[in-house]
Amino acid sequence: MTKIVFITGASSGIGEAIATRLSDKGFIVYGTSRKKRSDVDYKFHFLQLDVRDEQSIERAISIVIEKEGQIDILINNAGLGMIGALEDTTIEESKSIFDTNVFGLHAMCKAVIPYMRKQNNGLIINTSSIAGKIGLPYRGIYNATKHAIEGFSEALSMELRPFNIKVIILEPGDYRTNINTNRKISKESLNPSSPYYHSFNRTLDQVFNEVNTAWSPEKIAKDVERIINYKYPRLRFTSAPLKQKLSILMHKLLPARLFEYIISKFYNV
Repeated sequence: MTKIVFITGASSGIGEAIATRLSDKGFIVYGTSRKKRSDVDYKFHFLQLDVRDEQSIERAISIVIEKEGQIDILINNAGLGMIGALEDTTIEESKSIFDTNVFGLHAMCKAVIPYMRKQNNGLIINTSSIAGKIGLPYRGIYNATKHAIEGFSEALSMELRPFNIKVIILEPGDYRTNINTNRKISKESLNPSSPYYHSFNRTLDQVFNEVNTAWSPEKIAKDVERIINYKYPRLRFTSAPLKQKLSILMHKLLPARLFEYIISKFYNV
């Protein structure tokens, strides 16, 4: 039976690549985003949805349930990037990132799980990040949201096990997407009077370059297709270059202060 996939943050980048590939492979895919790009002819069903708005979530899900009768796979991909010194970052700036990355993901799960529980079957893929495993300078708020997703998903996996609903944590590394354009930047860190100004701008240039020279999102789309087809998928899947995977291993094995020193030197902090 053809599976119904519901994915957030599908208007571009990783989300669009995953939605397109799964659609090409015969899945019925509903991709969502706050805005539809006029320059793209999507190969999947597009629905407008804002993960920060519960009514928007309910409307989109009701459309899918009315047409298809079920949702087999939920991929929580919507998210915002954030960069800036923690001291410079306002609480309002922090909340805006948590609203999308954490509370929006929670809202999506709450809305879809009742249908999966009724089916006694389902798969939820929550997109975390390499940054959900380690802390990185000037990305503390983004790190915090992704660390939250890791803990949330571990707990959710255990709670949903009795209902035959599997949970997977997807941990991408850097991919060549428009995150550099959409990434939120702490305004105060761009102020020359900030004590972090010069160090932050060096790191900002490096982060932008890492994304611009990263893998194409088609790579992670292939990984997701493979994950979906596993009968007994493991809890975590890391989709990243070897050096980024090694950073997670180093974080586990090295003394914390030594790892901190290595990362600080890498980003010239």
